[in-house]
Amino acid sequence: MGEGGNFCKCGTAEMTLLGNKRREVKSRKGYIAFVSFLVISAVIFVIGITLALLGVSEAQMGFAEEKGGYAYALAEGCAEDALLSIFYNGSYGGGTKTFPEGTCTISTSKTGGTWTVIAEATSSGHTRKIQVKMVREKDIKVTDWKEIE
Repeated sequence: MGEGGNFCKCGTAEMTLLGNKRREVKSRKGYIAFVSFLVISAVIFVIGITLALLGVSEAQMGFAEEKGGYAYALAEGCAEDALLSIFYNGSYGGGTKTFPEGTCTISTSKTGGTWTVIAEATSSGHTRKIQVKMVREKDIKVTDWKEIE
């Protein structure tokens, strides 16, 4: 065709060169898409691993809190048991008790009519301590009840 036509007045070598450039441009587009896919995949992978590790950490903390709660409940029960023992026996000196939930060590001290009871309980490797101050007369009056380190 003429100058206004759609056909190129190119030789075979020129057409081959144009074809190679088109393939090269398509190849670059594929390369860019592949690298973009790899980067996005890596970012998603890192986010996924981070979320999984956070989930495991939260589960472990929840488990530790639950086991610490068991130890606290055991310490409270042992402190209450010690108060009852002091009520019935004015010379109660404490001791160690073993339960299915764990072990409990009770120590007592007496200054005048005021008693101090420390109940230390261990359950599943978690230890909690309760300190109770009380006065023993005809009945028992608790003046202080707190968890200590």
